[in-house]
Amino acid sequence: MSRKKLARRANEKPLINEHDLTKNMINALREGILTEDDTDTNIDGGDIDLNSDELQAEENKFREQVTPRVQFGAFKIYPSDQNAEWEGQNLSGLKWRMSVREDLKMGGDYEMDDQVLEEITNLKKYREVWVDEWSVKLAKEYRVPASDAG
Repeated sequence: MSRKKLARRANEKPLINEHDLTKNMINALREGILTEDDTDTNIDGGDIDLNSDELQAEENKFREQVTPRVQFGAFKIYPSDQNAEWEGQNLSGLKWRMSVREDLKMGGDYEMDDQVLEEITNLKKYREVWVDEWSVKLAKEYRVPASDAG
């Protein structure tokens, strides 16, 4: 090949395997709803993990009201944003993330059957009560003094 052709080829964009690109995009959509980049952070960056006793109580309530077949993820409290977030995955493959300030987000790799439909219904009901409870807790127990916020 001549130098001219090599120089022109070096300046061209690399060839893209469209199948791999599409596959990566689909995987990102499936798993992307629960990434760290998608979570809110508060103004001063000081998020708090829930203490073990309180976390155990929350997990027990969830298991009683939604499903006992669950694997819990992070439970974070953002006092300066007056927000709390909790995520997990039901053994059916349904991934979820609840937030006081955002809508319930669900995703994952699951088959829609009666059990999953019941879990989704129970999860939506549970979240409504959870948001009310955590709105009060954030205002009373995790309140940031006005001089410390932002």
